[in-house]
Amino acid sequence: MPENGRAAVSRLFVVLRSGKSVVRREVVEFAAIFGELFRDVFVVVDQFPSVFRVHHTLLQTCYGLPSPCDRVDDLVEWYQKKEGLSMADHLTHRPSPWQGEGKLVCFVNCVLCFDILCYNISILHTSPKADKRMFTKPKTPDKFSRYTDPTGEFSNRELKLGVWYLKHKLLLQKIGKNILIVWCVVTVGYSFGYWLYYFSYGYFQDQKMAGALAREIPNHSVTSELFNAKDLQVGRIEVYNSVSELFDFVAQVKNPNPRNTARVTYKFVYNGGETVSAQTLLLPMSERPIVYFGQKSDIYPTAPRLVIEKVEWKRIGAEEVPDIGAFLSERMNFTMENFVFTKASKITGALNSQIEFDLFNDSAYGYWEPKFYVELIDGVQTVGIIYLVAPKFKTGEARHIDLRSLVDTLAVSEIKVWPAFNPFDPAVYLKVE
Repeated sequence: MPENGRAAVSRLFVVLRSGKSVVRREVVEFAAIFGELFRDVFVVVDQFPSVFRVHHTLLQTCYGLPSPCDRVDDLVEWYQKKEGLSMADHLTHRPSPWQGEGKLVCFVNCVLCFDILCYNISILHTSPKADKRMFTKPKTPDKFSRYTDPTGEFSNRELKLGVWYLKHKLLLQKIGKNILIVWCVVTVGYSFGYWLYYFSYGYFQDQKMAGALAREIPNHSVTSELFNAKDLQVGRIEVYNSVSELFDFVAQVKNPNPRNTARVTYKFVYNGGETVSAQTLLLPMSERPIVYFGQKSDIYPTAPRLVIEKVEWKRIGAEEVPDIGAFLSERMNFTMENFVFTKASKITGALNSQIEFDLFNDSAYGYWEPKFYVELIDGVQTVGIIYLVAPKFKTGEARHIDLRSLVDTLAVSEIKVWPAFNPFDPAVYLKVE
């Protein structure tokens, strides 16, 4: 190795051992001494490459270095075998500088020195990305990225999107056509296959099903009787004189339906006149009087008839009330005791006939204003009807009732109380205290 070359290497190692930063001048001085032989390595060092890969390539190309040789230690081991030298002899070997094997020794020394520089000088450390940037052509700025629309109508991003669309317009059209073709093939093919299935098999199955339904459905006239409400049953119709020219019309009516309530709009017709329309509610499987009070007439009304103008049926479902009979018996449980009738008499001083009794609420429910019809009976014949309201009738309460009648000839041997309110209406019940 030349004297100036050894001096340059010695200065580099002195700097490295002292821990100081190696300046660019030492590197340039070292490379200049071996410039003719190591010209490519110097260029690589100047551009901050991964130096070891360049070392390996140069040695493999120029001196037949066996492959692979992935580390500097592999290079040294190869050189030791070739020269028979230890690693400590590398820098003190004194062959003829540029002749024969001496040239190789000098070159390897250069390689080792540069390798030491590259792994100890932080400025020469590089990453794979830096290597890639070194061996690739620097990108020139895109003209579109620097373009600014003077009118401000569109941005640079919109310009890039437009250019991209124009470049890929034909490709997008092909993709859209292919998607449309695939969609048509799938949908039309499925429809065609299903129609083929229907005309070959499904149509005949539909015909069989329609015939089976026609045979299995029962007669509508028979089934309608099972679900439609039955007509109300009207019993005797009577007229009773209440006060001078006022008359009460009474008709005994029964609702034979087990689950239907009937809201009845009715009136009474007689020879020479009729009453106004009135409404009442009949409970399922119940019978009670329908009454119109105080019809004025100069003569006793004859040939009375009940005219039912309209009936509104409401079905009580089993999910609401499973047992209608038990429901009604629990809520319409009223009893009467201690009946006393006092006939009007001038001798006793009683101006009106007096009907007294005790009414008991034996149900488990209290009611706001339950309504009752009190039927007056003389022997086996009904002689009159009185309307009764018992406000705030609590459960278990016994209430004394005192009724008066202005009929002079009235005679009553017994009475019967008919509840006339709707227990299916929650509003009739008192709140539990």
